[in-house]
Amino acid sequence: RKWARVVERPSHKWGASSSPLLADGKLIVHIVDMVALDVNTGKELWRVPSKPKWGTSIVVRIENEDIIFTSNGEAIRASDGNVLSRAFGKLAYAAPLVHDGVIYYIENKSSAYQLPTKLADLGQPKRLWNARIKGSRHYASPLYHDGRLYTVSREEHFTVLNAGTGELLHEEKLDLYGNVNSMYCSVTLVGKHIVFGSENGKTVVYAPGDQPRLLATNRLDKFRSSPVVLGDRMYLRTLKAMYCITRK
Repeated sequence: RKWARVVERPSHKWGASSSPLLADGKLIVHIVDMVALDVNTGKELWRVPSKPKWGTSIVVRIENEDIIFTSNGEAIRASDGNVLSRAFGKLAYAAPLVHDGVIYYIENKSSAYQLPTKLADLGQPKRLWNARIKGSRHYASPLYHDGRLYTVSREEHFTVLNAGTGELLHEEKLDLYGNVNSMYCSVTLVGKHIVFGSENGKTVVYAPGDQPRLLATNRLDKFRSSPVVLGDRMYLRTLKAMYCITRK
C-alpha cells in the first residue's frame, strides 16, 4: 500500500455514494466537501464546500482544463478547486450525463444545457430544454443512445425522451414487481439492447427506439449495483456473488 488517508466522515446517516474521480492528475473525493488529493501521496491539495449528493460528478475538458460538473449544478476547475459556475441543473440522486457537447440532468424535473467552449461562458450556460417525467426519485442514472435518453424511477416508471428537444417519446410501468425503492442500478446498454435491473434480482431486456420492445426477462440474486460490460462479457455484483455473463 502506497498511502492511506481519512478524508472525512459522511454527515448523512446513509453514508456517501459518490464515486471518486481522476481529474487533472488528482484524485477527487466528494463525501462532505469536494476534496482533491495528490494521487502519489494522498496529500490534500484543495477543498471546496459542496453539498453532497448521491450521484457521481462528471469531468469535461474545456479550454484544456478538466472541469468537474457536480449533481448540485456546479462547475469546479480541477486544477485549483475554483467554482466557475453554480448555474447548471440540479439532481438529488442520479448523476449528470454528457454527450456531444450537451450535459443532461435527468430526474422528475429534467433539463439539458449546451456546454460552452470557453470557461468565461460557464456562468451563463444556455439551457436547451426542460421536461417533467413520471416518478418521484430517480436513483438510476440515465442512458444516452442514438439520440434518445432512457431513464427509470424508483417506482419502475420507464421513460424515453428525445435528447435534442426533451420531447416525451415513450413511458410505461416496468413489470419487475419490486417495492417502491426497487430501482437502483443505472440503465445500461449491452450490445444493441437496454437492460434494467431491479433490487429483487429481476432484469428486463429491451430493444431501443421511440417505442422500446420487451425482448427478455431474467432473474439473478438480489442486487443494487450497475452492470459493467467489457467485450462480450457482462459483470454484475449481487448481494451474494460476482457474476460474469457471456454468450453461449
